[in-house]
Amino acid sequence: MDQFNISGQMWFDGVHDPVLWVKENKIAYCNPAAKEVGFEEGQLLPEELQGDDGEQVFCARWQGVSWNGRKERMQEGDLIQLSCSKTKSISLKRINQRVGRMRLPLSNLYSTMQMLMNPSVEQNEEKFRMYQGIQRKNYYMLHRMLENTELLCWLEDEASVFQMQLLDFGGLCEAVVHELEALFEQADCSITIDKKDANLLVKGNDWALRHMLYELLSNALRFSPKQGRVWMKVGREGRRVRVLIGNSGDGFSSEEMANAFDPATASDELTPGKGLGIGISICRLIVERQGGRIALLSGKGGTVVVELPLCEYLDGGQLHSPEADRSGGISSALLQLSDALPWACFLDDER
Repeated sequence: MDQFNISGQMWFDGVHDPVLWVKENKIAYCNPAAKEVGFEEGQLLPEELQGDDGEQVFCARWQGVSWNGRKERMQEGDLIQLSCSKTKSISLKRINQRVGRMRLPLSNLYSTMQMLMNPSVEQNEEKFRMYQGIQRKNYYMLHRMLENTELLCWLEDEASVFQMQLLDFGGLCEAVVHELEALFEQADCSITIDKKDANLLVKGNDWALRHMLYELLSNALRFSPKQGRVWMKVGREGRRVRVLIGNSGDGFSSEEMANAFDPATASDELTPGKGLGIGISICRLIVERQGGRIALLSGKGGTVVVELPLCEYLDGGQLHSPEADRSGGISSALLQLSDALPWACFLDDER
């Protein structure tokens, strides 16, 4: 974003972490998240957050909280983005809720196993295939819950790092959308992509960014009405690649927008009866680990916006080919969209 316009509706107003625009050590703009933690427009930037001249990334304490900061020069001022270095601890009650959610697919697995052993069901091809599809769907759902729990713990560990490569992120977005078209059709929903620019190069991790796209598209599908539509737009926005993913649903509530990115407080309404409610938190950590930002936008249809730093030149590197599958040979698309797809999608899972 080369231009920083503080008039009217701001993109940064929807960002869940504090954002400050500072001119001559005075805060000229702060988003709602920054105001919630004590910042005000017109006040001097606290010394704790000033950092050294030219420093792009820093750590500081403010209001008794440890913050990670990122500073970017913009229009004779500094754009400062803060993120809490630690998310809130997940209470035992929340852990119990999430463990309880695993019981449903586990129970369904056992029930369908019993039904498939019933001679009357085995002789009825239609019923046999239905229970087989339900069984596979619930296996994938349970597998996804366990994988996402492990991934969240790994991402929250500050010592864990991604292997970064030069990627054509626009091409990755197109590949994921085209891969999911047939599955979305079976779920009675359309999916489209609008890619405005070529050579949308970023430095990132192929597997992690693909996982993020699956998660966001799965959420968009889950909250779309029957015969609904999910769309993706990707293009340049100054020195960043911007991706918007939305649907024809009802959009986000104010509570969802306030708590969605924190696994300790995320609303159960985000995943009614399905999932663990941590997928969007995983997306946030993946994006921030790769120098980007993510936010929910209000309005008709739930929309998520992701921005990643753009690489303008190759710098001697080579475009990275997709990494090997990490899902034990099963379909990554089916795995990550398992709680949003109908059971019929799982009858032929050798894709």
